[in-house]
Amino acid sequence: MIRTLPHTIAIVLVTLASPGALAKVTFEEHVKPILREQCAGCHNQDSAASGLALDGFGATLEGGAGGEVVVPGDPDASRLWRLVNHDEEPVMPPGADKLPEKQLAVIREWIEGGLLKDAGSKPMASKRAAIAAVDPASLGKPQGEPAMPAGWFREPVLTAPAVGPIDSLAASPWAPLVATPWQRQVSLYHTATHELLGVIPYLDGAPRVVRFSRDGSLLLVAGGRDAATGSAALFDVKSGARLATVGDELDAVLAADLSADNTLVALGGPNKKVRVYRVADGEVAYTCAKHTDWITTLAFSPDGKQLATGDRASGLRLWDAAEGYERNDLRGHKGAITAIAWRRDGGLLASASEDGSVRLWNPEGKQIKSINAHGGGGLSVAFAADGRFVTAGRDRKVKVWKPDGGHLADVATMPDLALAAVFTHDGAQVIASDWTGGVRAIDIEKKETVAPLAPNPPRLAQRLAEAASLVDSSEKSLTESQAKLDETLAALEAGRARHAEHDKKVADAQLAATDAAKVAGESAKSVAQRGKGLKSASEALAKAKQAFVAAREAVNGDQVKTTDAEEAERLANALDAAREKRNAAREAVAAAKELVAADQKAAAESNKQKRDAEALLAKVVNQSAGLPDLEQLEAGVSALQTQLVKKKAKIASAQEEHDAINAEISAFTQAAERLAGEAEAARQERDHLAQEAEQAASQHATRTEASQRVTETVDRLREQIATLRQELSDLREEQKGAHSALTESQEGLEASQAAVADAQRRAQLAESLLEDLRAADAWREEHPPAD
Repeated sequence: MIRTLPHTIAIVLVTLASPGALAKVTFEEHVKPILREQCAGCHNQDSAASGLALDGFGATLEGGAGGEVVVPGDPDASRLWRLVNHDEEPVMPPGADKLPEKQLAVIREWIEGGLLKDAGSKPMASKRAAIAAVDPASLGKPQGEPAMPAGWFREPVLTAPAVGPIDSLAASPWAPLVATPWQRQVSLYHTATHELLGVIPYLDGAPRVVRFSRDGSLLLVAGGRDAATGSAALFDVKSGARLATVGDELDAVLAADLSADNTLVALGGPNKKVRVYRVADGEVAYTCAKHTDWITTLAFSPDGKQLATGDRASGLRLWDAAEGYERNDLRGHKGAITAIAWRRDGGLLASASEDGSVRLWNPEGKQIKSINAHGGGGLSVAFAADGRFVTAGRDRKVKVWKPDGGHLADVATMPDLALAAVFTHDGAQVIASDWTGGVRAIDIEKKETVAPLAPNPPRLAQRLAEAASLVDSSEKSLTESQAKLDETLAALEAGRARHAEHDKKVADAQLAATDAAKVAGESAKSVAQRGKGLKSASEALAKAKQAFVAAREAVNGDQVKTTDAEEAERLANALDAAREKRNAAREAVAAAKELVAADQKAAAESNKQKRDAEALLAKVVNQSAGLPDLEQLEAGVSALQTQLVKKKAKIASAQEEHDAINAEISAFTQAAERLAGEAEAARQERDHLAQEAEQAASQHATRTEASQRVTETVDRLREQIATLRQELSDLREEQKGAHSALTESQEGLEASQAAVADAQRRAQLAESLLEDLRAADAWREEHPPAD
């Protein structure tokens, strides 16, 4: 008997088998069985916890007491998904593990597919919140050139052999400038040249937070001493002068920011409160007191309307920046909030957390996207002007993300926990720091470290000694290179002479070999010709021998006996002639053999001479292997000459650097006296201008009084206009003159007041720099460097 599975279980099994392979995921066929199995015990139409029933399509769409729980097309914005995926408290099912991954995949696919009820349904229009592009016009670029340090001192308050964790960095939004804090100081570097531009003392304690103002003209530095004091200081970026100090906390400040209009400073730390101070008078404007754990991060929105704050217990809140009341409670993170950043146009808020996620929110507090950014925890998030953002985390990774939240690139793996990362003003580099205290500039496109940026720069005296040492070592190296060049040039000349001598020997040997070969050739020809002569003589001899034999046989034959005497005589004469001819042929052969032997002997001698000449030539040619390599020597000379040019340039640069540091030390040594003089001169100018302003005010008052008297007289005379018309006319002219003088007096008074204000500001800047300089000198005397 075949037994069939219950319909509901069958559907669940089919669903779990391959959710991604389904053409459509619907509520009735795929999602409802899961919700009934896992959630309907608490969320059904008869017993709807928190007003939420999940056993029917309409009830699920309706949501509960907190509103809708599903958003078509957007799982991350759907509270049901966040609860069942354990992204948000209270998790579902309560007190239990997450649903199986395949069931979660079905629910997510159903939401992404538009909340289909059944196979015949049409998907609902997606309500996924789009991430708008950044409008460059909305970034508020300041007028004129962006602020850059000018004439800052580069003498650090302290220099130590080791640096601790650097958990805050700040980059100017408009200039190639980055701030790196460390104990008792903040160093500023040029992000294009990576040159140290200056160091500002922060003797209030350890600087924990650095932030540039939205226009880049101010630098906020906040920190303090643990369990003792906490405050924030505002520095003028151009001069380095401290303009204001706000806050009087009982513990170190861990989070701080400056409002967009530079009028408010928000501070937070272990006391679980956010205090917002007015810059103008340093008084508390309001306090935000709803957090339940340490304040770890905060940021004003670029439009100045909101303040975002985060704490160690995953609390993330939005406050009204002007009045201080709470506007929203952003829930979703399950770990400490480690960083908050507003996009430059204010259209997006990003939050990083120890739960490893980075979440994107719109200004109304609605979550738009959640990204699993860093295993172990995310520690930093910051935006570029174009909407990209960079994150850093416990996995040591520094990652760059697209404006829509898509992963763009891992640009670096730091030696230890990656604590902070920010974009440079042009978005081409990321400046990142880690637990070891290392700070580096990273080229985003190449994913390479461009330069280290030491938060612990050396003292001027050390830099001077290093520069002097570099000059000395460079000059010594130059001397050595010059000596080596001279040696190489001498070797080259000697080598050329040896090559010339060798070339002459080769030429002579080649000539001798050629002559010997010519003689050997001629001897060979002579031997060949003599051989032909010998052959001809031998052939003639053979014929003569044959003729002689024939003649002899004729004489000795029977025919001779029967012939007459005359014939016998003729035959005898023929035999004699044949004998003579044979003998002559023998002599000719002997003579030819002698000539051949002589020619062969001469040929052998000439061949020997040829071989000797060829052997000598080969020997001479082989001697070239022992000659100096002229190309190598010439290349060596060229390389050494290039080195000399570079070393001379290096010496000139090192000497220039040495002289510049020497001048800087001299200026730094005289800075206190100079600043005191400038402050005194500015005070005297201020007092003088104030006196002039007072005189102008007195004169203005006198003229005002005179004008008033004339006006009163005019009024009285108007009553007597019939009889005193001419006098009234004269007084009216006098009144016009008085009004003109009064106007001129008013303009002069305003100009005097402006001059007094400018002198007052210059005096304050000089006094501020002088105060920081003296305080840093005193601190150095109290804390001398260890030997």
